[in-house]
Amino acid sequence: MTTRNNMRAALALCLALLCPAALADTVEYINTHSEVALKTLRQHTEDADAILRDAAGVLVFPDIFKLGFGVGGQYGEGVLLVKGEPVAYYTTAGKDFGLAEGHKFKSEVIVFRTPEALADFQNRRGFKIGQDGQVALGKLASDRSLWFGAQDAARGGQDEVVGFILSDQGLVADLTMDGSRITRMAR
Repeated sequence: MTTRNNMRAALALCLALLCPAALADTVEYINTHSEVALKTLRQHTEDADAILRDAAGVLVFPDIFKLGFGVGGQYGEGVLLVKGEPVAYYTTAGKDFGLAEGHKFKSEVIVFRTPEALADFQNRRGFKIGQDGQVALGKLASDRSLWFGAQDAARGGQDEVVGFILSDQGLVADLTMDGSRITRMAR
């Protein structure tokens, strides 16, 4: 990537972060669309229902969109649900949208499986995936069950934080959330 492209990416990301009022969704919009995203996730695999039900907290970004201006950034707003109730609102911003042309939408769901993982997230001012914590991405097996790759199996247990990337074409397995910065919104 050239210096000029780096400057464009930095400018687009700064605009997204400095102008949240221009991009802001309403609380009602975020809550309603988050429920739709969770319903969509449940439709793709029966395992999702148990994972969501047993979670200490679920962070849902129902609409993540690609930033324009010729750069590959992304931005979205979401809600942290604890016991199914909204407790805080967050933004996510990153340098790579990742979806190929033809996808109509992108949503991300991050599940905190333990109270400790949820508390660690909530006690941070900002959270950069891959730096401040790992998110194991859920993938759909041929029998429609979920698996989280070698991380779960190698440790003989479960990852404390798991994530799902959804599009109108189902669960997306070939992307990553690494590098995305999550920041709490004042709402």
